[in-house]
Amino acid sequence: TLFGFYIALTDWNLSSFSGRKFNGLDNFWQMLADPYYRNALFNMVLYVLAVFVEYVIAFGLALLLNAQIRARKFFRVVFLMPLMLSPVAVSWMIGKSLMEYRFGPAATLARYLGWDNPAFFSNPITARISIMVLDAWTFIPFMMIMLLAGLQAMSREVLEAARVDGATAWQT
Repeated sequence: TLFGFYIALTDWNLSSFSGRKFNGLDNFWQMLADPYYRNALFNMVLYVLAVFVEYVIAFGLALLLNAQIRARKFFRVVFLMPLMLSPVAVSWMIGKSLMEYRFGPAATLARYLGWDNPAFFSNPITARISIMVLDAWTFIPFMMIMLLAGLQAMSREVLEAARVDGATAWQT
């Protein structure tokens, strides 16, 4: 770690023996001035936010499936379908059929809601949002099943003790 930080603060020419010279934060300033880096950083921040939203949705679904509802087994199968299918096949299916800009159901719904030209991958903003939706549809089931396993691994005695100690339904 320290060596990596040292390299980041130097201008190191590997083609000569005396090619190291300290340049302070110049490498970082050059990196921040690069428009490609800023775009990549922006995309990464958006992706991190999308994963957070996926986690919240997955936790809500895990809580729903942990509750004693009638159609629990049916919903488990429905929610786990994207996880059971190949992510490549799922991405192709959604990208080519559901989000197809002329006849796809997502484009039809967007037109019904007033969007004139719902080409989901035609500009950077809608492409980023579309990719986040595709990622969420593919990976929310994985997060949900992990959270559901954790919820179901808790013993009933622990939950009952928490309720006796005054925990609310949300806290348990």
